[in-house]
Amino acid sequence: MSSLLIGVTVILAVTVYFYNKFIVTRNRCLAAWADVDVQLVRRHELIPNLVRTVKGYSEFETRALSLVTLARSYKETNSVTGVTELEQQLNQEFSTLFALAENYPELKANQSFSELSDELVETEDQIQHARRYYNGTVRTYNTVLQQFPNSLIAKLFQFKEKSFFSLTRPDFGLPIDVDLQ
Repeated sequence: MSSLLIGVTVILAVTVYFYNKFIVTRNRCLAAWADVDVQLVRRHELIPNLVRTVKGYSEFETRALSLVTLARSYKETNSVTGVTELEQQLNQEFSTLFALAENYPELKANQSFSELSDELVETEDQIQHARRYYNGTVRTYNTVLQQFPNSLIAKLFQFKEKSFFSLTRPDFGLPIDVDLQ
C-alpha cells in the first residue's frame, strides 16, 4: 500500500512540476508577444505622422494612403499569422515609399520627414529585437512541449504549440519597382 501511495505521489509531483513549467514558458511567450505588439503599435502610430508630412507631394499620396490603411487594420488583427501577413505588406510599402523619397530632395530635406524616418528606423530595430526575443521564447516553449515526458502531460492538459513570428519576402533581393507616374 505504501509503495502505491509513493508511486501516486511521485506521478502527481511530476505532473504538477511539468504543468507549472508549461505555464511559465507559455506566459513568457505571451509577454514576449506583448513586447512585439507594443513596438508594432508604435510603428503604426508613426505612420500617419509620416503620411501627413509627405502629403504635399502628390506622387506619395497613393503609397501614403496604402500605409495608413494597413496601419489601421493592425488594430483589428489579433493572431500571429494575421500580424505576419500585415507586416509583410507594410514592409513592402515602406520600402517603396523610402525609395520614392530618394527621388525628391526637397522631401528628404524636410526636417519632419527626416525625424520621422529616423524614428521609424529606430522602431524597426526595436521590432526586430522584440521579434527575436518572442521567437526565442516560442522555441523554448515548443521544445518543452515536445520533450518526453512533457509531451504526455502537454497532451493531457491540451497545451498547443505557438507559431513563430516570421517576415519572409518572396521578392527579397529583387529590385524594388517604383512607379513614378
